[in-house]
Amino acid sequence: MSDNTSNNSNQQNPARRQIKALGKALSAGRPGQWAVRQVAEVGKKYYIGCPQCGKPIIIQPSARGDYLARCRECGSVVAFMANEQGAAPVEKPQAGEQPKATVIAGGDVETRMGQLVWRKWLVPRSAPLPVGTTTLGRRDDAMPSDLMWRDGNMSARSVSITVSQDKNKSLRYQLTVLRATNPVKVNGRAYSAGSSIYLRFGDEIVMGSTHLTFKPL
Repeated sequence: MSDNTSNNSNQQNPARRQIKALGKALSAGRPGQWAVRQVAEVGKKYYIGCPQCGKPIIIQPSARGDYLARCRECGSVVAFMANEQGAAPVEKPQAGEQPKATVIAGGDVETRMGQLVWRKWLVPRSAPLPVGTTTLGRRDDAMPSDLMWRDGNMSARSVSITVSQDKNKSLRYQLTVLRATNPVKVNGRAYSAGSSIYLRFGDEIVMGSTHLTFKPL
């Protein structure tokens, strides 16, 4: 009986029988918009189960980068990223594990509030970093960040900066790389997804073609 049920399921869903599943789509924070954390390999074909209607969305990325896949049945949008086999990687956790964070440096302490400073058309811009977590990335409606730039070389929702304050009101600024399909560098050193580093005033952050400086407010 179970064999017949399995065969019927495969006949109804031939794509699922022949193509590997990429991963589960999670909510991206807006109705009808979702994202898959697993990374697709360039050139390979996958399916993503639509989180709205359950129909398979077939994908086959042709180059590394960020993608949006739309369900033909219900119109839901699923974001995912692709990387080349053997390329400098986006680190993926094993099943059931949390991403392993490689913490660089030892929790440097600052006594003043910090901000990120950059230039747009030679005009200085800045954004304060309050206590809590601030996400940074390319402007993307499917994977929005707290701070976003129109930079095609930057990953969507690329990094987060978490500001913590102890009982003495000392502050720590921890940058964590969330997605590194496109390079993230701090003071010239590249960091992969899952890596973390404590920032100090004067640190230079490069995301895609955007250069940021961490300074006191």
